Amino acid sequence: PSPMAKKWIERFYLGRLKKICQDVSGKDWGICVQVRSERELFGESKPKAQRLPTISLNPFYTFENFVVGKNNHYCYAMAKAVAEKPGSLYNPLFIHGAVGLGKTHLLQAICHQLLKERKDLSILYLSSDTFIEQLIDAIQQGGLSRFRYKYRYVDVLVIDDIHYLANKEQTQEEFFHIFNHLYTSQKQIILSSDSPPKEIPSLQDRLVSRFRWGVVAQLEPPSYETRIAIVRKKAELKNITLPNDVVEFIAQSFSQNIRELEGAVWKLESYAALMGDTINLKMAKQVLADLIRTSKSKISMSDILEEVIKTFNVRLSDLQSKRRSQSIALPRQICMYLAREFTNLSLDEIGEYFGGRDHSTVAHGIEKIAQLTEEQNPKLYSQLQGIIQRLKKKQEAS
Repeated sequence: PSPMAKKWIERFYLGRLKKICQDVSGKDWGICVQVRSERELFGESKPKAQRLPTISLNPFYTFENFVVGKNNHYCYAMAKAVAEKPGSLYNPLFIHGAVGLGKTHLLQAICHQLLKERKDLSILYLSSDTFIEQLIDAIQQGGLSRFRYKYRYVDVLVIDDIHYLANKEQTQEEFFHIFNHLYTSQKQIILSSDSPPKEIPSLQDRLVSRFRWGVVAQLEPPSYETRIAIVRKKAELKNITLPNDVVEFIAQSFSQNIRELEGAVWKLESYAALMGDTINLKMAKQVLADLIRTSKSKISMSDILEEVIKTFNVRLSDLQSKRRSQSIALPRQICMYLAREFTNLSLDEIGEYFGGRDHSTVAHGIEKIAQLTEEQNPKLYSQLQGIIQRLKKKQEAS
């Protein structure tokens, strides 16, 4: 369906496909991956939902398989309402939360229900990476008019990880006009992000405003009881029998997100199948030890921002602004330093959180804080050490 899909298949699957074909047929096959043209995909008329190439959904990501708890009940209710009456309620629907909390699951669940019950609707579901890639291709190939037509004449537009539009001015410009056209036409817009609209770095104010026109709903980390239910649901979907003590161990060990719980269940299943063993608590502790260590080392940028904002009494908008006053610059540089210490973000990625600053600016800020000593600035040094200790405690408790 797209150049991006072609590259992905060639990079990760082409060798495996060739081997499978050879194993089945006994012949050495050559495989060519081609991108279909707009005309082949859509014909001359308005694209219909069942013909849109970007509707590629996980069959397990349905409302029936979504475990509802206090952490996600509001988001679930909003998603169900939109799926029942698209374009008339909660438009746009903007769901945000940390990685692995179920944003993609809910977005795809809406698509599944609409495809099942509303075959008259044209639905476009994709990631913002794909949107950006398609826009770049359209610009390079002189196909902007076809690009705009495809996006402006759908009934439901669903874009995952919209925060990747940060720092991409032309992409934001195109999306702004698409958004306006769909909204005024009473077409449903559904978006997900790892941050609320106002906290997406370098996002145009007019887009922030429009994203907040409808409902902004946050997914929180699941409680222990919800994690128990999630582990049981994941095991049920994989036809795995897990003893209660193993279920409880997994729920206690992984508190960050649902993806970790799912990964733990799948790793146990793979190990048990490979070794021909029955899953028990001793095996679970041995097999999942590395995953548990990795999980407990995670601190998010949101954690860092929360601590710095609270300590220095500044606003997120100040940290992301162009202001260079000492009262703003130092907390901003401390955020950069802590992000380098506690996360795996690159310098450019860190810079995106602070108004799109380049990697050299970020590197300078990190170096300045790294060289800070108690003798130079006792108060600032004490504040920094206090934040570090609180982050470490959170790291150990997670």
